[in-house]
Amino acid sequence: MEGTANLVVYRNGEIIRNTHEGVRFVSQNLFSFVVPCTMTLMELQNGLCQNMENGTLMRVSRILYRNPIVVFGGLIRFDTMPITDKASMQNMFQIHRQTHMRHPQIELYVEFEAVEAVAVQNDIDVNDDRAAVYEGMNNDSEEDFEATYEAGDEDEDGDVGVEATAENVVVHPSSSQPMGVPPFMRELDLDAMHTPEFLEYANIGDPETWPAYEGPTLVANPALRRTSKGRPKLTRYLNEMDSRDMHGPRICRLCGAQGHSRSRCPQRAGPSGAAS
Repeated sequence: MEGTANLVVYRNGEIIRNTHEGVRFVSQNLFSFVVPCTMTLMELQNGLCQNMENGTLMRVSRILYRNPIVVFGGLIRFDTMPITDKASMQNMFQIHRQTHMRHPQIELYVEFEAVEAVAVQNDIDVNDDRAAVYEGMNNDSEEDFEATYEAGDEDEDGDVGVEATAENVVVHPSSSQPMGVPPFMRELDLDAMHTPEFLEYANIGDPETWPAYEGPTLVANPALRRTSKGRPKLTRYLNEMDSRDMHGPRICRLCGAQGHSRSRCPQRAGPSGAAS
């Protein structure tokens, strides 16, 4: 569908680096949906939280994009690109538009963290709308989200880090109402989406299992006339002059002289030829 992108989310999994194709995401809990190419970062965070299958209130703490990079020979290797602001979102969709024929989906590695209720547990006016809950939780600016992504290693004692504050936390009461898919998303068949569109772009497998290279294979060409050793005698078309050089001087079979053939021998003319 034009103007949309297929999104595959690897939730709280593992990042494997230095593979034959670059970076690879692995997760036991993954899901997929379709997003518009005009989606903002806040809408992406809300959509990711709403697609969680548990009833715990979660928050997105980290988003990594599996960025395809075209190298020599037209091959593609993958690297990670953090998604932290509007510019990185636009860059991700721009890369997808350029490489969607080779790599049809957008792969994201997402880490979630549970939100603990601290100061608003007695709020009885909480709405049961999950979209409104995540709207209030993700109302922070893009600078706050970027700071959340980069925080964690500034202080070994844990004094400087990410803390859930009362202004950014909304308590969602337990409810048995099933979660719905947001209006800007729809569910996808993950198996059909992973089917390669072009057979020439299929996975080449593990290089360690390839057969050993035994050097170039030489195939004899019967069109070339070769001697027992050395280079070919002649590799071009022969003409009349070449034939004369190869066979030596002509010898007449009638008179035994050199320089002419039997058909042009003067003795063949007979007495009439001698008289003239």
